[in-house]
Amino acid sequence: MADGDAFDFADAFRDFLPTTERSLLEARVAALVKLSNEARKSVEKIVGLTRIAYGIPLVDGDKSGEWLQATIREKEAGFSLSRDREDARIVSAIVLDSILQAGGYDRVATLLLAATFAGQRRAPGTGKLELAARDIFSDSARTRGLEFSTRISKSQWRDTSKVMARVATTFDATTVKIALEAVVAEAKAAEERAIEKFNATLNKLTTENVRLAEEVDLLWWHLGGWSYILKRPLGSIEASSLPFVIGSDIAEMVNTLPGPHGVQGIIRKALGASADEKQTIEATLKAVEPDDRAKLLVGARDKDVIASLNYGLALLHDETTADSFARTFQKRTALSLDAELTRFEIASQAYFERLFIKREWL
Repeated sequence: MADGDAFDFADAFRDFLPTTERSLLEARVAALVKLSNEARKSVEKIVGLTRIAYGIPLVDGDKSGEWLQATIREKEAGFSLSRDREDARIVSAIVLDSILQAGGYDRVATLLLAATFAGQRRAPGTGKLELAARDIFSDSARTRGLEFSTRISKSQWRDTSKVMARVATTFDATTVKIALEAVVAEAKAAEERAIEKFNATLNKLTTENVRLAEEVDLLWWHLGGWSYILKRPLGSIEASSLPFVIGSDIAEMVNTLPGPHGVQGIIRKALGASADEKQTIEATLKAVEPDDRAKLLVGARDKDVIASLNYGLALLHDETTADSFARTFQKRTALSLDAELTRFEIASQAYFERLFIKREWL
């Protein structure tokens, strides 16, 4: 979808504000198109839009808010990010939706699933953005292997008939030299195109083999009951912290998004009969033994608060006082430590967070 042509920004904006005046609508659509096109070229901008859409306070040094405000102000001088906060959230949600609908953005879909924190945080709207993200994530994982193909098309030579015709007509040294140079250049170009196609196919084959290996690894992990990160039996881990460990463990074994199709099933199986039991965020984090925190936080320190479980664990690891811990966590993540989630939801959240920490998106 080049330049956002296939996405109806005006219609998407009217879904939120159906009585918007025409002049404001035109200004917002111009801003939405520009924001969407620029965001697709920048991980930082996509992550920033996600923070804004889900009401997560921007971190120090994040310029995404300034970028969004400046872009809207090009057509609407009175717009203010601090004053028009809900409008900014709506704009961010629409831009993220346009990116999702463009296709080929598995990472964005997975990022939004991490941001929503099992529904504890919501983007503006009726849940359409979260549903789209979940559908894209699950469909992509399901069809990833089915769409695989190793067919390499024949490399086509460009037409050199004109220079060869001149050789047949004159056959002088200069013409022959030009013709030979043209043929050699095209032979080299054709070879480069063929190598490029071969390497692209080889990369696809490698990725597919990685996917299959990951699925086998997950099965052995489940059968063995051994924590990949903590390097000890899952049965020895305190029950309330187990969902966090399981989600993190599985993500640590996945190297390409959206990961194997069976990940969610493996998570549920690993949790067993307790998968649908509920527990608070606070209980989950405080159950992680002090000696295990550092191992679980490798690569996760000072990361984005979208990865809220890891952010909360880092706060605890820094020996924050109980009052300060609760206050800082809620202020930075827009979540309450008392929020209850099922153990399956906590494990899935830990999985999504670790995927992005590994890929350095968060």
